[in-house]
Amino acid sequence: MKIGFYDPYLDTMGGGERYFLQAALYLAQHSHEVSFFWDPLQKDEINKIAKKRFNLNLSSIQFINNIFSKKVNLLDRYKATKEFDVLFYLSDGSIPFLFSKKNILMFQHPVDWIKLKTIDVIKLKLINKIICNSEFVKVHIDKKLGKSKTIVIYPAVNNLKREGFKKEKKILSIGRFTSSMNAKKQDILVDAFKKIHAIDSEWELILAGGVREDDRSIVDSLRAQASGLPVRIEENVDYEMLIELYNKSSIYWHATGFGEDIARHPEKTEHFGISVVEAMSTGCVPVVFHAGGLSEILATDKFGFTWKTIDELISKTQNLIKNKQLFESFSKKAELRSVDFSEDNFFAAINKIIDL
Repeated sequence: MKIGFYDPYLDTMGGGERYFLQAALYLAQHSHEVSFFWDPLQKDEINKIAKKRFNLNLSSIQFINNIFSKKVNLLDRYKATKEFDVLFYLSDGSIPFLFSKKNILMFQHPVDWIKLKTIDVIKLKLINKIICNSEFVKVHIDKKLGKSKTIVIYPAVNNLKREGFKKEKKILSIGRFTSSMNAKKQDILVDAFKKIHAIDSEWELILAGGVREDDRSIVDSLRAQASGLPVRIEENVDYEMLIELYNKSSIYWHATGFGEDIARHPEKTEHFGISVVEAMSTGCVPVVFHAGGLSEILATDKFGFTWKTIDELISKTQNLIKNKQLFESFSKKAELRSVDFSEDNFFAAINKIIDL
């Protein structure tokens, strides 16, 4: 089949981008003709970033002119999309006109702010399925767009456990250094770690993630905040370093959504949490903010720990540090839970959705 993908954030290479790239590569490897609508001249650069960050080689995927650019009129977009058997479109909150044989719209986060207009209702009639990356996102999308077309396909998360490593006194948090809607709140974690360090000075906090030049001030501020503490800040880490960090770390922290009015702005919490599942696959015990997709992954403290206040984050972390049996029990539970988000499950769901 001829299958097209469009992701307006492709060059940011976050979790949503990995989701689409994994789906596209899987389909390309199974004899489909797969294309991304993106500037063909940028393919080498995009491929370089995907290889470094996700260990993905995009050589089997074509890059073709972006027909979803605002410079392309509707008639030309109609002619181009009619040539495709399936189109996957990652929404930025908008609803596009799609004209392939099967049109699939994806939402990675709630869009409670949108108001459907008559034209949007017409566009939705052309959409065959709406994918959400978690039940949390689906609940919010259903409120806006109805339940009839929405399904959940969880992201594919690789098992990153490797031989030759052993767990050390390290707390890890992975996430982009950004002030955007999905800010990871690393400053909150540094403040919490100060109290952990005051009790047990042998532990280290590692903050790792991508950073764009526009967000350089965030990293500078974190370095100043963490001055004098055993806090490592790793920028734009490659795949091999990521694996090492996961396998050496014992506890995984995540704070996205903390301090936000989630009832009014659910988009400001974590929509799924790929890095949390990656950490769990290596036996890291997650201690993460109780909201969004994170609670869903952990089934609220069944496979790790959630927190609502900084005091809870600190006390639950201290319990893991002091109680070896507790740590080992939840380390095993975390590993077992991570299997539910395997590539096999993801690819089976992608196969099902493109079945014409």
